[in-house]
Amino acid sequence: MPCCKCLGKAIYSNFPQSTHQLNGYPDGLEDLRLSGISHNPTVFLSVLMLGLEQRARERQADRKTDRDREKEEEEEEEEEEEEEEEEEEEEEEEEEEEEEEEKEEAMHSHPCRNEIAYFLL
Repeated sequence: MPCCKCLGKAIYSNFPQSTHQLNGYPDGLEDLRLSGISHNPTVFLSVLMLGLEQRARERQADRKTDRDREKEEEEEEEEEEEEEEEEEEEEEEEEEEEEEEEKEEAMHSHPCRNEIAYFLL
């Protein structure tokens, strides 16, 4: 089995660079080396796996948050589109009503109407 320092370097190479990198160890593993736990590879790997699981959970939570945010944005866009469609429909209905009123007024003001009304009486 490789020594803990080599393991740390190999694992650290899979993660982004950190300002806290000390002697090739990932964040938090320097404390293990100083406390002497890193001399026991089983404990070292156990603690390392816990750290990796925590990072995976954090990334998963970030992805979930991003998905939730995207869903909210999509819902807001859909609501805005629905509101715009409703406004357009209302405007069309108003225009149709105005056209009908104009037609009715035109019928009542037509000169032949008076003549027809005279004959009907």
